[in-house]
Amino acid sequence: TVGVQLFDSKELANATQEEGLVKLVMLRLRREIKYLNTLMRGTFPITRCYERREAHPFMETSMAAGYGALDLDLIQRIVRTVFFEGKPEIRTESAFDKRISEEKHRLVETAESLSQLAWNILDLLNQVEARLRSCRLNSVIVTDIREQMSLMFYRGFIARTPSSAIRSFPRYLKAILHRLEKAVSHESRDLQATEQLAPVWSSYWLWVKGYPRVFFPELDDYRWKMEEYRVSLFAQSLKTPHPVSRKRLEKIWAQRGELRPG
Repeated sequence: TVGVQLFDSKELANATQEEGLVKLVMLRLRREIKYLNTLMRGTFPITRCYERREAHPFMETSMAAGYGALDLDLIQRIVRTVFFEGKPEIRTESAFDKRISEEKHRLVETAESLSQLAWNILDLLNQVEARLRSCRLNSVIVTDIREQMSLMFYRGFIARTPSSAIRSFPRYLKAILHRLEKAVSHESRDLQATEQLAPVWSSYWLWVKGYPRVFFPELDDYRWKMEEYRVSLFAQSLKTPHPVSRKRLEKIWAQRGELRPG
C-alpha cells in the first residue's frame, strides 16, 4: 500500500525524512556499519554514563523514542555527519545513490573522530556529575547548572546534536568544572553572573516550551550562542569562538520576533 503522511511543521517533516534516509544508509552499508561498531567500544563507566541520561524536558515522547543506546546513537551521528549535515536535501533516488558514492569513504575517519569525542564528553560529564554530588554551593548555582545539563546532555543527545555543536561540548563541560571550582571562593560573583544570564536563558526556553509546532533547539544557532555566553560569564579563560554578550543576544532575539509563537 502507498500512503501520504502529513506533518504539522516543516521541521518535523525534514526530521522525519532524514531519519528515514539514515535508516536507508544503514541498510545499504550494512557491512561498513558492522565494521564501525568495532571502533566504538567504550569502557563500562562511559557507557553507563550515557545510558542513564534522562529525557529532554521539552522533547515530545514520540521524538525521544529509540534513543539512548550509545553504540546506536553514535552510529546515527556518524551517518548524519557524513551524509547529511550541512548538505543539500536529498529528494531523488539518484541523488541518494550519488551521496552514498561520494561520501562513504569518510565513514571510518569520521567514526574514529566522533568516537573519541564522545568518550571525552562522557568522561568530563562523569567528572561534572561527581563534583555536583559533593559540592556545597548555593542551591541557585547548583539548580542552574543541573538545568543547563538536562537541556544539553539528555537521552539521545549524541544522535540528535549536530557535530558542529557537539564538538564544543568538552569546552562547555570544562567551563562548568571551572565554574564549580571558582564558585567555592567567589560564590557572590557567580550569583551575580547567574542573575545576568537568567533573562536571556529563561526567555529562550519558555519560547521553546510554548512553540506551537515541533521545534529542535539543537538546530538553532541561537541556542548555542547562549552556551557561549555561559562560557564568557563563568570561564572566560576558555574563550569563545566569537564575541558574545547579553546585549548582542538581546539584539538577535529582538530581530527574531516574527518566529515567536503568538
